[in-house]
Amino acid sequence: MPTISKCASIVYRFGHMFFDEHLEENHIGSGQQFFLLHIYEHPGISQEELAHIDHYDKGTTARAVKKLEQEGYILRKSDERDRRFMKLYVTKEGEALVFKIQKIIKQWNEMLSAGLEEEEKILVSKLIEKIAHNAQQYGKQK
Repeated sequence: MPTISKCASIVYRFGHMFFDEHLEENHIGSGQQFFLLHIYEHPGISQEELAHIDHYDKGTTARAVKKLEQEGYILRKSDERDRRFMKLYVTKEGEALVFKIQKIIKQWNEMLSAGLEEEEKILVSKLIEKIAHNAQQYGKQK
């Protein structure tokens, strides 16, 4: 029987391939999409807060933010109270890309859950949430 980690790895790798293929024309990779979505969901978030959300290291976050900014999908604005503190916002171009990403996510999830009954989809979602929570608990210890 395959292990949870092996199955998760397979889904992760093919998911990256799927997103990379669909985002190629937008000049970003599968990794940057998560950062763009978080900035969209949390306008004015700092780069440090962005890294903290999903336990990304600061270097990975800095590279993703730089790439998104270079492509015109986000912009940085100085905090009014402390000019050294930069806040991140999605541009109109970035917002259009967010909507595209949301459609791609829906398509990917439909592919992953093909052939499952509605009750099975609900159960899988609950179980994968628990598994992700367990992984996050490990991350919090580090």
